[in-house]
Amino acid sequence: GTTKVCVASRFLRDIDPTYLNIAHRWNESDTSDRFIDRPNPVSAFSKPQQRRAPYRPTRPVSAPTTPAPRPAQPAPATAPAGGNAPTLHDIDSLSVGTVIVHSRFGRGTIKELEPGVDNKIIVDFDEYGSKTLMLAFAKFIII
Repeated sequence: GTTKVCVASRFLRDIDPTYLNIAHRWNESDTSDRFIDRPNPVSAFSKPQQRRAPYRPTRPVSAPTTPAPRPAQPAPATAPAGGNAPTLHDIDSLSVGTVIVHSRFGRGTIKELEPGVDNKIIVDFDEYGSKTLMLAFAKFIII
């Protein structure tokens, strides 16, 4: 790393001078009037002159409210009567037109295969429309 000199912000001129207490100029070779017309400028690292009392609410705190309802999520689909559990599948074991049952989106038909680094399939689900699933994460049952 390198040591860099801090440059004073150009917005310091907008601060009311009564709130500033700068002990020195940041750069003596700087000829601008950034700090000349400000009494008692403040160093960025100086401690405040006085501390404020911690915030105390003026009215009593009410009882906690119930949390906002979560947005509706798809209900998990039930597995077919065969008792097969959803598992991960390889792209070579799938083809367009294959019917699957996904644990969240239910029954759907594979519309497109996208082989590559992230093997993906595009499935048209009966209730949730078209979804793109990554085969590395999507567990489903082939019917």
